[in-house]
Amino acid sequence: MQALDIPGVCSRAFKLAMTPANIQSGFEVSGIYPFNRNRIAGDEFLPSVVTDRPEPVSSSDVTEVAAEPSTSTSTSEPSEVSQPSADMQAACKSFS
Repeated sequence: MQALDIPGVCSRAFKLAMTPANIQSGFEVSGIYPFNRNRIAGDEFLPSVVTDRPEPVSSSDVTEVAAEPSTSTSTSEPSEVSQPSADMQAACKSFS
């Protein structure tokens, strides 16, 4: 197999995998639609807490940081997720 053969192989696999049933299953398993707030447990968000930290402050920036009040509203808790829009619900129903 050469590099030029890869698009043909991937194209066939893509067409076989991208079925309405697989697409719907992906939304259902992730809890996106139908909306399921409890699909992903809170402890499954813990790995993202590592990246949800403020940037370290260097010693040269300390005076600037002390002089300006913080306006950050970042928290380590996951944010609320809104309900899917009517357009999204209609689009998902069209797959049924």
